[in-house]
Amino acid sequence: MNRQCVVCGEDAVEIVLYDSAICADHKAFNDRGYVAILEIDVLGTKFEEDGTILPQNAHLLGPAAMIKRKEAKRILGYNDEKMAEFLFFVDKGTISFLKSRTIHSN
Repeated sequence: MNRQCVVCGEDAVEIVLYDSAICADHKAFNDRGYVAILEIDVLGTKFEEDGTILPQNAHLLGPAAMIKRKEAKRILGYNDEKMAEFLFFVDKGTISFLKSRTIHSN
């Protein structure tokens, strides 16, 4: 497969949706119930008529984070059930906002 992971840009191992793919590491996260949160530039991103964003049309800003799928759906909401199984696009600053309000426990 000659594709790059939509999350990190590494070589992809599996196509997951909308002709986008993920690498082995992000597939392992996804298999354990995590999804990627990717920050985008909303002005540079092409939106579909229904308001969704296809991964190939997202203008990524760089920061990415992994979060439990159930929590991402609860906190962020979603309008694309299929995409919500793998990733969420969020505005710039969302990841740092979520990190600042996260309590880490062992």
